[in-house]
Amino acid sequence: MPTQRQERVNSLLQEEISRILVRELQDEILSLVTITGVQVSPDLHQARVYASVLGDDEQVHEAMKVLLKRRKEIQRYLAESVELRYLPRLSFIADRTALGAQRIEVLLSKIAEEPPLPPLPEEEATDIDWDDDED
Repeated sequence: MPTQRQERVNSLLQEEISRILVRELQDEILSLVTITGVQVSPDLHQARVYASVLGDDEQVHEAMKVLLKRRKEIQRYLAESVELRYLPRLSFIADRTALGAQRIEVLLSKIAEEPPLPPLPEEEATDIDWDDDED
């Protein structure tokens, strides 16, 4: 469970990285990226940055390549805007939660469109005495 300090650093990094993507990098593919979360290690030397990308698998792949390619540039902008004793090394991870939720929504809507199943036939009651203790 993250400490309060880790939570504050997570939140700060998420806000700043999001700002950097929008204002500093101005890359068309990165305009499809939303930073959904950050998890720093207990020693604050590493940070996992979760990025959700609007689009298909190819766009997700391209956006992640651009994030990895521009990681050092993002870290440099981050160093200019954030005061931390140690600036965490960033690693970007594709967050597919939104895609999974969208897929579930599509499946649920398909199920809702299907006609209901016919009722099962009533089974005849059988004369089974479950309380017989024959020892």
